[in-house]
Amino acid sequence: MTTPHVTALSKNAYGIGRDRPAERHALEDVRLLAPVRPRKFLAIGLNYADHIAESGMQEPQFPVFLNEQVTASPARTTKCMPRVSNLLDYEGDLAIVIGARCRHVPAERAPEVIAGYTIANDLSVRDRQVGARP
Repeated sequence: MTTPHVTALSKNAYGIGRDRPAERHALEDVRLLAPVRPRKFLAIGLNYADHIAESGMQEPQFPVFLNEQVTASPARTTKCMPRVSNLLDYEGDLAIVIGARCRHVPAERAPEVIAGYTIANDLSVRDRQVGARP
């Protein structure tokens, strides 16, 4: 069995292995930090059938955009239960990182403003999200 490890990336990730070998470190020896410090985080809610059914809400006619709280936590951190609810829910999401200031970008030009993709852990206080109050 191999020990989990991480590989350090240079500023040009595509150059690793060409000019110098990549630095490898045992996972237990490194501290993973948040990959970004976002200024804005927009999400689309109620965007798949199972989620709509579990919420008991109607399917929206148009996309539901949410302006989320901006947080970025490093891997392996514990989540905090908010004081306002006991219904903290979580789900993994695909996050699209926009790397350029933009507005009204046509679908065929969207790749021009996408800097990359990552995984987001969406934590939601469900009872507040759907309007119920404890």
